[in-house]
Amino acid sequence: MLTEQVGTQDQEKVFTFTIQPETGLSYRLLNNHSSRQRDVVVACWDYIESSALKGNSGLQGVENIVGKILRNQLDLWVCVDKDQIVGCCVIGAVTYPKAKAINFEAIGGKADYKECLTMCEQFYKSFGYKYARVQGRKGWKRALSKQGYKEEDITLLKEL
Repeated sequence: MLTEQVGTQDQEKVFTFTIQPETGLSYRLLNNHSSRQRDVVVACWDYIESSALKGNSGLQGVENIVGKILRNQLDLWVCVDKDQIVGCCVIGAVTYPKAKAINFEAIGGKADYKECLTMCEQFYKSFGYKYARVQGRKGWKRALSKQGYKEEDITLLKEL
């Protein structure tokens, strides 16, 4: 279920949407215009760094991801348990000639990735996104195949 905070000015709202499942963590979308944007991003630094380090840190690091969040190029969802940030999910967009896709850039902390991915998919689908992308190690293929993700292509990388 999506809930929007109403009645406050853009800079006062820290989060623009909250997705609250029946039980467990809630997921809040950071307001890119909030005066507290940097504070929330700093609170998520370790979770983003942990995710970035598990990927290919030679290509992208936590500084790149955080910079894109602060420049409003990526969305930051925080995972909250009893008003404490316990994880985060960073989402970008990819535009193809025939469709738009969301791209999960980083997922870290205590986020329930199955629940988090499902809720984010539903949220962005309402804005016209047709696909969701995840790049990751082989273990993600096994873990996400149960949620309908399939291997689409393989990325091969050679350092020059």
